[in-house]
Amino acid sequence: MSTNKDYFNENGEVISYYENGNLKSKINYDKGNKSGKCEFWYENGSQKLVGEYFLTKENDELSSNLKIINFWDSNNNQKVIDGFGEFLDEEFFFKSKSLSYGKIENGFKEGVWKGSSKTFNFTFEENYKKGNLIKGISIDKNNVKYTYNKIKTSPEIKGGIKVFYSFLLDNFVTPDTQGLKGKVIIGFMINENGTINDLKVIRSLNPDVDREAIRVLTKFKGFSPAILRGINVNCFYMIPISIETPKE
Repeated sequence: MSTNKDYFNENGEVISYYENGNLKSKINYDKGNKSGKCEFWYENGSQKLVGEYFLTKENDELSSNLKIINFWDSNNNQKVIDGFGEFLDEEFFFKSKSLSYGKIENGFKEGVWKGSSKTFNFTFEENYKKGNLIKGISIDKNNVKYTYNKIKTSPEIKGGIKVFYSFLLDNFVTPDTQGLKGKVIIGFMINENGTINDLKVIRSLNPDVDREAIRVLTKFKGFSPAILRGINVNCFYMIPISIETPKE
């Protein structure tokens, strides 16, 4: 079930499958956020993980924290029993995969965890207490070291969304088509330095509107990049632009 007509915003239990038809996961969502009990399986059908997601709020941003109850490795050896043991964590942020390994106590990360991201080519070491990140240190491909206390920061518009809408009012040339109403959604890549490229229409409204939206967005220079473990990274981003022209 989705709670938004413009894009898929999960609500309730979402079940996914591998291409071979075996169960992959059962995850409960609350308005797009993972919340409640969850189960995961390996592609061969064996159980991988049983856990529960808890919603937390940090800097006005909701995030889902996973409590690990039971975990089995790919050889069907149980590594976490009733919230205690060792865990290989697979995280997916900004269409990238990170792997890290460490101890689980009472269902949450505890002590020193070490990991890496092959996508962005960096390693990291983090210290946790009761599942909360205390401090992290990452080292990029050039051996530059970064310290952080937040795993990820999504791309943002500098100055807020009002700055972007003000830019649209000053630069967007609305076509003469009468009775036009709706949204065009444009997707693009925000690079690690905040520039954008690879603009494409995700949801079309009108060919003239689509072209104008891409033209205007190409001129906008107000994006800050995504940050993953202290390092600026590339990230795909989408933004809607609403249009309404007078009727005849």
